Amino acid sequence: MIEKALRAADERQEEVVREVFRAAGLLWQCKGSDCRFDNTPSQQLCAGCGRQRNGHRVDDEIPPSAHPDDFENLHAELKDHFAHVGRDSPTR
Repeated sequence: MIEKALRAADERQEEVVREVFRAAGLLWQCKGSDCRFDNTPSQQLCAGCGRQRNGHRVDDEIPPSAHPDDFENLHAELKDHFAHVGRDSPTR
């Protein structure tokens, strides 16, 4: 259906048709600044450049932040470690 609508559109209408399909969730546009390829919802990565929907490469994924309690537990473990090895813990 998408291809058929795009084939029927003239050059002027094509961007409007694409915008309508994007708004309806039938296409998503890559956010890569040098790509902007339109993809179908079933595509997890951009067919134009291989990036994620947000324009980042797969290996650009930022790990989720640790819970604040994790830092507190780590601090206690580090204090124990430095006490065990007989050294003062480093300061920032």
